[in-house]
This record gives sequence, C-alpha cells and structure tokens, in this order.
Amino acid sequence: MRLNVSSIVVIATIAAALQTTPARAENYCGFSYGPFVGQWYNNPHYNPSDPLSQFLTAPWGGSYDAGSWSISNQLNLIAQHATRINTYGAGVFGWNGAPAPNYYDTALIAPTVAARNAASPTSRITMYQGIFQQLENGRIGTGGPTSFTPNSVMAAETDKALALADSANTTSANTCVGLVFTNEFVHDETSTSDVRGLINWYKTQNPTANLPIAVRNESWGQVMNSGPYPDQLKALILEINIVMLNIYPSPDSVRASIAAGNAQAAVDNVTGTFNAWTTFIHNNVSGSVRFVISETGWPVAGVWFEDGSGTVSGNPTLAKDFYDRIKTWANANQTEVYYFEAFSEPWKSNKNWTPQNGPFPIPPFPYGPPPVYQRTDGAEGNYGLWSYSSSSAGGTFNPNFQLALSTCGGEPDADSDGDGIGDNCDNCPSRANPGQRDANNNGIGDACEGPLGIGACGTGLLPGSAAIVAVAFVTTLRKSMRRRR
Repeated sequence: MRLNVSSIVVIATIAAALQTTPARAENYCGFSYGPFVGQWYNNPHYNPSDPLSQFLTAPWGGSYDAGSWSISNQLNLIAQHATRINTYGAGVFGWNGAPAPNYYDTALIAPTVAARNAASPTSRITMYQGIFQQLENGRIGTGGPTSFTPNSVMAAETDKALALADSANTTSANTCVGLVFTNEFVHDETSTSDVRGLINWYKTQNPTANLPIAVRNESWGQVMNSGPYPDQLKALILEINIVMLNIYPSPDSVRASIAAGNAQAAVDNVTGTFNAWTTFIHNNVSGSVRFVISETGWPVAGVWFEDGSGTVSGNPTLAKDFYDRIKTWANANQTEVYYFEAFSEPWKSNKNWTPQNGPFPIPPFPYGPPPVYQRTDGAEGNYGLWSYSSSSAGGTFNPNFQLALSTCGGEPDADSDGDGIGDNCDNCPSRANPGQRDANNNGIGDACEGPLGIGACGTGLLPGSAAIVAVAFVTTLRKSMRRRR
C-alpha cells in the first residue's frame, strides 16, 4: 500500500496536533496531599466480651492501590485544579524496632504521579517527596549535626524517599522537585540539631544527589528571637534550599473572618506572617533560600484548633473563600502555596471519643484524651476539598465546595460532557465521568476505554483538534486502500 499526498499531509497534521500541549497559566497554588480518605468503620474483630475490640477503626495501608478511592483517581481529581502536590512520607514504618517489610500507601504516590505524567503530559503534576520523622526514644537518631547516625527506620525512610524520587524522575522527568525532611518536628534545640544531622548524613551517603532539600515546619518565626534554639534554626536554614512554612490564621483573625462573613482577615494574617518571617530570614540568615507556604487552610466542618473558643468554626463557605483568596495571592506574588488539604482524612478526627468531652469507652485511656480538634467533632479530619463517602473501595468522592473549572490547574476551561471537569483536564472529555476513574493508569478514563484498552467513545480519546485529524486520517486511509484493492 502506498499513501497519497493527502494521507501524508493528514499524518503530519496528527503528529503536530499530538505534540502540541495546550497553553496553561502558571498556578502557584497546589495541595497538601495524603491518600487515607476512608471513613471509620466497625472493627471486623468485634467481640462483645473484649472491650478493646469495641473501638472503631479507619482504613490504612494496603488499600488505596485500586478501586474508586485509588491514588490514581485521587490524582485525577487534583489535576482539575492544581499542578503540584506536597507529600509527607515515603511509606516506611517500624516493626519491632526495625523497618517493616511492607509500606504504607504513601509509597505509591510518586510512581503513580510519574506514570500519570508520562501518560498525560498535558496535565502534569509535580510533587515534593516527603520524609516523615521516625522516632526511637523521642529522637530520629543519635549524635550531633556533623556526626549523626539515624535510627534504622529513619534511615530506611530517607533512602526510600530518594529511591521513589529518582524512579519517578526516570519515568517522567521533573516529576519530583524536592525532598522534604520531616514535618512539624523542629521544636527545640535537640530536634533542630537532629534534622541538621539527618540532612548532613543524607548528603554524605548520596554525594551526587541534586534534588533540592526542604524542611517543613510551623515555628520558623523563632529565628527572630535569640537563644540556642533560634541559633540552631539559623544553622539549619544554611543547610537547605527551601524553607517550607506551615502557617494557619491566628485565632483573632479566624474570629474576625467569621464575624465578617469572609476570609480576608485570615488570609491577611497568613500572608503577613509569611512576609515578616521570610523578610527576616532573607536579610539576616540566608539570601539564597527559597520560601514556600507548605500548609494553610480552613476546615469545612468541626472544632478548629485555631479557634481558641472551642466552637465549631469549620465552614465550607469560608473554606472556599479562604482558598480563592489565598490562591489569588499566591498567583499574584508568584509564591508556592499548598492548601491543606486535597482530601479530608477522617482518621485524624478520632471517632472513638464520644461525646466531645466524654471519656473513651475504655477508661482510663492510656494516652489521655486527644486534643479537642482531633476528637469526634474535631476539624482535623475535615479540611479537604473533597470527602470520600465510604470505608471501602466502592465509594464516591464528593466536593465540599465547588471551584471553577480549570485547564489542568490553569485558566477556566470548557466542559463538553458536563461532568464538572474541564475538557483539557478530563481523561474522557466526550463521556461524563466525574470520578475520572482510570483502572490501568494510562491517562485514558475507563469511560472512554473498552476491555482491551481500545477506545470506546470515538474522538473522546484525543483532545480537540487531535481527535478531528485522527478521524480524517482514518477516513483518508480507508479510501486510499479501497482504490488499491
């Protein structure tokens, strides 16, 4: 078979269309992200004669690799509104004083993001790979900043994080843009010295590694004071590339926002704190370090730790207003901000504490009562843009507040199939699939794919002009073949 000139022209048109990535405005507002979205459920080992079995439990590791709640589907939802995420750990946990042989599902995030980026280059997501603090006797290791030895679980967590980042960047370049050493762990002279030691140990073990190094913490403002702890903080800043600041609005600004019916006072408090801290660090500690707001947000329900009165201040309307205003500030100032969080994680609000100020079912609970914001009606498990409906893989994601459609995290977009997801973000733009399920993680939604991975919805497999020229190519090729039979 020989192709005529018109066939060749169409083939060239297809190639050009498929290589063209839709223009996207830079969106500096991403999401803090953890995958543990399942609701609490009755203990499957419930025994009326065993009080311990009467506790409710929440889904953890080994669950989020398939089904409606899969990490792949979670990322597809995130991609509607953001192009970046900030994660917390590599999935390592200790068992009898040593690294366990398996991992939490956080270990699945980086490979899933990378596979998605490779399959869907027009809706890429970049990520920071978290390294969570693994404690033994209250510390992550022993020794000083220049002679540090992490405990075995901490070492395994750090090594795993680097391996995940390197593998993700091999699958799809620039998927992982940095390593985040610990989260809200730097609270005193010892913990600050230990994180410095861990970072120096990592650099010694991996002399050719070049990923930017970050530390995520809520107390960077201590550098403005004097004393051993602030001095250690300053020394830590000199070891890293990115200072990640967890900043939530103050109680006074929360109450002012509630009274005003909008979140401007809270946003002003967060951004004012950010400007004060970063200006001091830039002028007095390091002029080369970069700054990121790694956590900020407003809960959609529950008692908030930032509201000192203990009243229920979680509110979806104010949460949406806070998100819209902080995103506007992030883009105007070209500063990365990570909204906490993409998905509500119910395990953070303990359903075994009922009523709010009552005892646990088994008194005395050995660790005492949880803080008010982590109890049954606490806000800690209610920050997400989305909430998941079930304790199993067959549920649905429901938005806690509606955001404007976006071109994969950029500007507003059309929605041809009316499923609430913009065409350039939609993995099946010609058939409504609000859950964006993609069982084989190939970038094509299940609604647009048959059982053998063959397109089931015609031009829905390719966005815009690429689909049109693909149909034109098939038509021209068939005519050419008929003429030569």
